Amino acid sequence: TNHTETLTDKQSSTSDHKPHRNTHCNIHRDEKLVHFCKTCKQLLCFVCSGHSFHRCHEIADVDLSDEHSKSSGRLHNLLSSYKYISMLNQREKNVHKRISRVRKQHEEVSRSIKEKIESVIIVIRNKEKELLDETDK
Repeated sequence: TNHTETLTDKQSSTSDHKPHRNTHCNIHRDEKLVHFCKTCKQLLCFVCSGHSFHRCHEIADVDLSDEHSKSSGRLHNLLSSYKYISMLNQREKNVHKRISRVRKQHEEVSRSIKEKIESVIIVIRNKEKELLDETDK
């Protein structure tokens, strides 16, 4: 088996085996992640980087404190963006609700105006008929 499978097998077989921190190895919990296998695209601790599977791979040192700082900044920016987008989505929903209420009110007012106009027209026609009837007498 290769080292990647071993890492996965070890991680999934131990239910309480979780990363110590995001800067520590999942397998060797007391070991910091100090290398990066460019071949596997995987962060490694000192012990993992010495494993026979990685010996012929290109290994590079990493400075996780700098990466952690950058990642934290990016994560903060993403979280802020997410909150802002959520707030905008909520405002958009509120605007759509208001638009719907205004349209409904517009329809009700239009209907009411038409009803009033119809009733006034009926009154005028009745008065017209009354006046014409009087002149015919």
